[in-house]
Amino acid sequence: MNSIGVIGIGNPLRCDDGIGIYLVNSIKNIGVFQNTSISFLDGGTRGIGLIHLFDRFDKILLVDAVEMKKKPGSFHFFSIDEVQSNKKKDLLSSHSEDVLSIVLLAKEIHSYIKPIYVFGIQPENVSFGQEFSIEIRKNLVLLQEELKKTIQRLIEK
Repeated sequence: MNSIGVIGIGNPLRCDDGIGIYLVNSIKNIGVFQNTSISFLDGGTRGIGLIHLFDRFDKILLVDAVEMKKKPGSFHFFSIDEVQSNKKKDLLSSHSEDVLSIVLLAKEIHSYIKPIYVFGIQPENVSFGQEFSIEIRKNLVLLQEELKKTIQRLIEK
């Protein structure tokens, strides 16, 4: 069985930017994926420090606030390879060091070829604060359900 690392990325002190960490923790706490080879981790704002986590797993799912030019609270599942091939070049992390740069560095340093996926959530507000925007709050249950389905698909791949 392949090991899967589900890593929440973001800053919970920047409103919607903390949605990745919130979703990963909520799925972990539900315990729906107990007794599987899935690890749920808080990647926070580690930036380049994420590279050390990548080596621990056969597949990676990053859960992050991503600027996709969509309606706030919407989501999209994609692979890092899709972004690299410029099919989705408008998808950017809301962080100063975008996740794509970190993955590209990991591949360069370690010849990393394991699949990396992103469950991206369109933020509305990434200013300082600890509350999610109304649109994110309205979609929390849907986002949790879709993330669970996404994780299940990765298990079956």
